[in-house]
Amino acid sequence: MNKWMPINTAPLDGSIVLVCHCDRHVYAPEAAFFGHYHLTSANKPCWRSANSSTKIVCTHWMPLPSHPTKINF
Repeated sequence: MNKWMPINTAPLDGSIVLVCHCDRHVYAPEAAFFGHYHLTSANKPCWRSANSSTKIVCTHWMPLPSHPTKINF
């Protein structure tokens, strides 16, 4: 089982990871990446939601779980 690690140890290559961030004083996990909203953006890269690309402030991270290899219905 993966454990939460400090955000300063997270990959900064744009890969999507699971992050923990504070949203309205509640810590919530979310898929995110470190990068720009647009590739041509002049702004500095930052942590962004993988769903909406909005900026988020993260405290911890962990790799995403592996995809299932078999699904039973």
